[in-house]
Amino acid sequence: MLLMLLVSLASVNAKCDWSKVSLGKSNTCNAYKFEVTGTVDTCYKHDIKIYKKGATTTTYAGTNRVFSYTFNDTGYYYVRVSVKNACCGGDTLMYVLIHVECKPTTKPKCDWSKVSLGKSNTCNAYKFEVIGTVDTCNKHSILIVKKGSTTPLYTGDNRVFNYTFSDTGYYFVKVSIKNKCCGGDTLFYDYIHVTCKPTTKPKCDWSKIGLGYSNKCGTVTFELGSKDTCITGYSLWAYNHATHKLDTLAHDRIFRRTLDTGWYTFKASFHNKCGNCDTFIYKEIHIGCDSTMVGLKTISRDIIKVTPNPADDRVLVCLTSPTKQPLVPYFIYNGSGQIVKDGLISSCIQINTSSWKSGIYTFRMGSLTHRIVVQH
Repeated sequence: MLLMLLVSLASVNAKCDWSKVSLGKSNTCNAYKFEVTGTVDTCYKHDIKIYKKGATTTTYAGTNRVFSYTFNDTGYYYVRVSVKNACCGGDTLMYVLIHVECKPTTKPKCDWSKVSLGKSNTCNAYKFEVIGTVDTCNKHSILIVKKGSTTPLYTGDNRVFNYTFSDTGYYFVKVSIKNKCCGGDTLFYDYIHVTCKPTTKPKCDWSKIGLGYSNKCGTVTFELGSKDTCITGYSLWAYNHATHKLDTLAHDRIFRRTLDTGWYTFKASFHNKCGNCDTFIYKEIHIGCDSTMVGLKTISRDIIKVTPNPADDRVLVCLTSPTKQPLVPYFIYNGSGQIVKDGLISSCIQINTSSWKSGIYTFRMGSLTHRIVVQH
């Protein structure tokens, strides 16, 4: 709806021609761009004001011939345009009535209900994982402080991280998360009690843990490691890549389940009563009818290039084909299925392998995998 009123004041000089003066506009929803046309030369000076209909307070005031304004609400508004021509000595005034009918779409609400801090430990060596924030929308800020102190012992921005405490006592883990997709953030603290020093308890032996399975057309038999009397707690979770659902399958060492065809990420957790510590491992498995024993999907090595391979203290991983996303998550697993490194890759990354044990590791990016051999 557009209504224009043109008023010539008594001071208008006969030489002034206002016949081509108008107000042009365009908009995307409630964001408008205005342009006073017919007054482009330097003779003209503009005075622009915007009022909501029925109000006397301006919502915008400016002097530019071309200007933009975003309305906070729907309704009718007057755009008042006053123009003075210094060359002909005249001025004019016009009002344009516009109807704003669109409100911007609101961002999705941030859902923090599934966010928590998972942890496992071998004596005083802890592994932490921020759960429920795995997608690329989230950025993390982690801080560890001992109770009664203000000096941080650890700072980082990785969702999965490790820290070894040098002393027993109570500690706060501060987790700050910002979600760029919904425009929100959250903050929570986890209170932990470190009771073990390296010499006070026996080390946990995780050599017998693992995730074995056999698949017969969707009916899968799982076995969580070999029998070890020290390990008393077992749990297995399954994340379906197609439905994005996370389900708890069982708390037994050996069990059978029927699953839909597709890719799954399985997380197995273990509790060792002898060392009073916990750990967990991940394994990605494709469930289908094409094979009775299906492991990680292996494809052409031309997509992922690893040099040198075998490696000693460092390795360079490069992608030879472009990806749909600028940054793609990757994971590196050891022979037991545990994640030893994760992060984001765009083209090439250099990874320090000097602290890794000699052996075969698997680099995984989505459905793409590549072997990395470490030899010291």
